[in-house]
Order: sequence, then structure tokens, then C-alpha cells
Amino acid sequence: MRLFGAAGYALMLQVGHPTIAAGVRDFSNYELDPWGRFFGTADFVNLMLYGDSQAVDAAVAHLRHMHGRIRGTDLDGTRYSALEPSAYAWVHATLAEAIVRGHHVFGSKLTQAEKDEFWQEWLDLGYRLGVRRGDLPDTWDEFVTYRDEMIDNVL
Repeated sequence: MRLFGAAGYALMLQVGHPTIAAGVRDFSNYELDPWGRFFGTADFVNLMLYGDSQAVDAAVAHLRHMHGRIRGTDLDGTRYSALEPSAYAWVHATLAEAIVRGHHVFGSKLTQAEKDEFWQEWLDLGYRLGVRRGDLPDTWDEFVTYRDEMIDNVL
């Protein structure tokens, strides 16, 4: 539960991405129901981590279907899609970042070995969600470089 304190951090990283910002602006109900949105995401992550295979497969299919309908034109006139690989991978990556930071701030700091193991498991979950191999780095240390480059050059 302490990690829920890191959820706002993940959200801020996510909506800094131009594609995600446009999709949230055009399709999200977070302003009307921020707690519902928050708990829906928390429930989804918990299902991904602890649910049985059939429930996870159904939730993934629903997630992909729902995000497949999120497309439009951002304020600069650029077309976007929620399933754009870099944006889709970024959302998955920011949740990992928030979990690791949340442990550091609200729990106990993860060791390098724990971060490495967590990242490998997180990548496996991402592949199941449809994050393509190669859209995220292979190691936690490479992820840190990727995160910094995304913040400096994309957000």
C-alpha cells in the first residue's frame, strides 16, 4: 500500500509524453473520477501480478482493445495512437520506475540485484501486455539511461 504514494510520480512521467498527454486529454475520465481511475489501474496491476492465466489473458485483451480505440490528433496536428509502441512502452516503464522509487522513498531501497530481477519480471509482463521486445532496454541500468533520455528529449 505504501507504493501507492508513488502513483502520482508515474502519472506525471506518463502524461509528459506527447502521445499520452493527447490521449489523456481526449479520452480519459481522470478529472471526473481520479480515484476511480487510480484504483482501476492499481487493480489491473495487481491482477497482472497475481491473477490466474485466464483472468490475465482476458484483461490484456480488454486493455489492448480499449487502447486500440484511442487515437486522434494532438494540439500540434500530429496524429497519435495509444498503441504507438514508444508511448505504450513508456507507460509500462514508468510504472516500474514508480515501484522502484516507491520502495526507496516509502519502504526499503531495492538492491541492484533486486532491481535487475524485478526489471526482468517486468519486461516479461510487458511482453504479455503487448510491449514489443526491443522497445524497452534489457537491463535495469540500461533502463535508467533510457528513462533519462526520455525525460530530456521526449517529455
